Amino acid sequence: MSATAPTLCSLSPESGLEHHLPSSFLHPGEVFASATPHVITTILGSCVAMCLFDPLTGIGGMNHFAIPRSPAHDPLSTRAAAGALHTLLARLEALGARRRTLQVKLFGGNSVLSLPERDDPEHPTAGPRPHVGQANVAIARTLLAEHRLPVVRELVMNPRGMMLKMVTATGDVWVRPVQTVRPALPLAAVR
Repeated sequence: MSATAPTLCSLSPESGLEHHLPSSFLHPGEVFASATPHVITTILGSCVAMCLFDPLTGIGGMNHFAIPRSPAHDPLSTRAAAGALHTLLARLEALGARRRTLQVKLFGGNSVLSLPERDDPEHPTAGPRPHVGQANVAIARTLLAEHRLPVVRELVMNPRGMMLKMVTATGDVWVRPVQTVRPALPLAAVR
């Protein structure tokens, strides 16, 4: 990792960032990008957030997607990974960010929800179905690799949800664990 890569640190309640910068809260399916300093906050369970930052221009943004694949009738839905990444990249580039210098921080993918079992006898499930969080993380990694966007930090597939705060002008992200509605299922260690 280069010396200019943005940092990942614990959220300090004393930081008071929300009081000094404009802020926005992202719900599932929302995307936000800014060329001016802004704090983006979201809360993740099985959803995933991709935080993208261009250190040369100081432009950054975040998406928050809930499902791995878009429904056939809405292929660029920002509730799904591909649509959320496509929209965030378009907004960042429209503001002047350069794709070749973007850095990514990846968060979420908790094991809160399971994917439905397959009913198709011709395609039996080989082992347990992944959780929505696992599927979200897997598709995010695949899409980011296809776009040649380097992941400089990730905090994924934890047993607890998390609150994120990203400063768009620096790429810094603060993370604080939050309680889930019900206990998450145990997961194998990832990376």
